[in-house]
Amino acid sequence: MPRIPCIVLRTFFEQMRGLMFSGRFTTPLLFVLPQPRIFAIHSMFCPPFDAVFLDADCKVIDVFAVRSTRLWIQPRREALYLIEGPPGFGSGLKEGQAIGVDVHGAWLDLAR
Repeated sequence: MPRIPCIVLRTFFEQMRGLMFSGRFTTPLLFVLPQPRIFAIHSMFCPPFDAVFLDADCKVIDVFAVRSTRLWIQPRREALYLIEGPPGFGSGLKEGQAIGVDVHGAWLDLAR
């Protein structure tokens, strides 16, 4: 699978907005946290999306197909990265699967 371009969100304000007030999208958003932690997101004012939480080793912790408003979406353990991808992005991803992540080049590699 080729590398998938993504938009890297690093700042608090970029991450706070995420997909809110967005229409349909095709480019995944990659949230980079300052350190691994358990955190929650919501889907208020967001289009449908897949949420993929990754640990510090870029391994999948949880995948959520978010199709309606949810107030609390949280991984089971500490995450360092979150990918908000278009619907279907997370299908086929399994817990423990490694994903290539390049925060400087802004790409993802699901076939890693």
